[in-house]
Amino acid sequence: VVVASDHGEGLWTRLDFLQGARLRAVQAGDPTLVNSLQMTHGNLVNVELVHVPLILRAPGLAPGRVEARVENVDLAATLMELCDLKRPPGMHGDSLLPLARAPARAQPRKSGAFTHTRLVSSLIDQDGMHLIVPTPVGECQFGLRTELYDLEADPRERRDLAADRPEVVARLKAEIE
Repeated sequence: VVVASDHGEGLWTRLDFLQGARLRAVQAGDPTLVNSLQMTHGNLVNVELVHVPLILRAPGLAPGRVEARVENVDLAATLMELCDLKRPPGMHGDSLLPLARAPARAQPRKSGAFTHTRLVSSLIDQDGMHLIVPTPVGECQFGLRTELYDLEADPRERRDLAADRPEVVARLKAEIE
């Protein structure tokens, strides 16, 4: 049994991205649900959108919690291994079973969780540093900029550290690229 989500919802956590008719309606004093929702579904990658549930229950797996940051792309490989099915050539993702079977001892295979949309790419590393880098479309059409957050100290991503920690930005950006 798997319970998972492909994305979360921001629901009024970031109103600074409104544009067009919706922005004009809010500015005119019409803050209805339709006008205040962002026109960014599937475009941004802030923590409230990418930190989603992934619950796996299977024979032979003891209850427990994995603290490592993982990606949904790993789910298919995990299920195939659980079912003793051969992975097709070129299949993306890594099985999460080593982490699920020994969460305290197993090391994550990936340096973090990667996400990409038409506007931004991001990586949350295993230490909780979250880098968000605009694509050319995000930068040119929407004025998005590089952002860095420490999710351990700032779980709601309110303090951008990109200017203060250029070495972390450079390291995570290289991993994204």
